[in-house]
Amino acid sequence: MAEFSSFFNSLGGDRRYAADKFAEYFASFLTSGIYNGGTELQVYAEGDDYFLRVPTGKGFIEGYYYANDAEKVLTPTTADATNPRIDRVVLRLDISTNSRFIRTFVKTGTPAGSPVAPALERDLAGSGVYELSLAQILIPANATTIPAENVTDERLDNDVCGLVNSLIQADTTDIFNQFQLYYNSVKSQFDIDIEDYRQEILDIIAEFQSWFDDTKAEYQAWYTSIKATIFDAVYFSFDNWRYRAGHTYSTEFDTPTPGDIRETIKNTISEAVVATITTEFDTPSAGQIQETLYVIEDDVTVRKVTSFNIDGSIDAAITEVI
Repeated sequence: MAEFSSFFNSLGGDRRYAADKFAEYFASFLTSGIYNGGTELQVYAEGDDYFLRVPTGKGFIEGYYYANDAEKVLTPTTADATNPRIDRVVLRLDISTNSRFIRTFVKTGTPAGSPVAPALERDLAGSGVYELSLAQILIPANATTIPAENVTDERLDNDVCGLVNSLIQADTTDIFNQFQLYYNSVKSQFDIDIEDYRQEILDIIAEFQSWFDDTKAEYQAWYTSIKATIFDAVYFSFDNWRYRAGHTYSTEFDTPTPGDIRETIKNTISEAVVATITTEFDTPSAGQIQETLYVIEDDVTVRKVTSFNIDGSIDAAITEVI
């Protein structure tokens, strides 16, 4: 049959539908699993007996509906005397002629030193059985009770059970591709803008650095040109202070170190130091005289080095103004 449609009112039996057609219809937009989650169909053991309990809940398997409106108690087969085993509590759909149901069962595992859970049966076209696993249960060797912690919930594992979900999904591939193109375009322009902005900042920094270097060079040149003037002004003030009324002038030899001369001007009444000149010979090197002037009030130090050259010439240079 090339085409099929459903479901329509039957007139004289001309529109009869088998249950598998309804199941096929529902399975086309709903996945197999349980509804809601929470504690629905959550297998548990109380720990003091050999029973497994399945609470109320609903499920859906390959288009077929299941509901449990009262707690169900299951009893595993007797524990092996030597080895442990792993059982499963399954929600089993059986569409074979003599069954036609969905029910919960204990699916018994094989005892072993390292047991594994039994495989799920899913063969609607053959045996007509399709199983969902609600839980795994470890049955210790020779056990007469089942500890609560031996129950492993598998309801949310999509490979063996999962929650019922819709199979109807919007195909967002084209939307995503369009957005990706837009994003790439915007990002490309954004990267260009960022690079342009970065270059502008670098240009501004370079321009400022150039201005700063030029200004620094100009200041250093100016400062160098006036150091001699500053020295002469301070030295002139020193000579004036030594003769000013209220000041006392003194000269100390071999102070602060042997060979040095220190001249000091003090306030005659308070004996507060006004200014000092320290003359050091052969400093900073042989054949040179270094004079250091310090004015207390202005907190300024001026240092001049006079060099006596071999050819008889004399050079003087201001080396430092602090």
